[in-house]
Amino acid sequence: MFSLYLDCLVPEFQKRIYHVWGRDAEGQPEPYPVKDTHELYDEAIRLGIFGWQVSFSCCSFSCERCWCKLHRKDPKRINPVDVFGLRSKFEGISLLMAKEEVGRWLGAKGPRHQ
Repeated sequence: MFSLYLDCLVPEFQKRIYHVWGRDAEGQPEPYPVKDTHELYDEAIRLGIFGWQVSFSCCSFSCERCWCKLHRKDPKRINPVDVFGLRSKFEGISLLMAKEEVGRWLGAKGPRHQ
């Protein structure tokens, strides 16, 4: 199987995280610090062929962004995701806008590009 690993771009589009809430011994909420360094995101996105389609998936075990729709621990995880969905999730834009922007990158001519 073909796979190519890319750096995750989430830190460029979202704020850094400084702490995550966990539970202490009594089950009470407790913050703990996160070392949100760029090394956590190195080669975290896998570009591969899934179901005969080129798609992306998150393969990071150290990322603490559990709310990310690509994160391994998110119960509503989107896996795999195509290039449009990846752009949409990273930048927080609509899927339609992501499709238009990717189309412009690729030189597509559609109703808005004529």
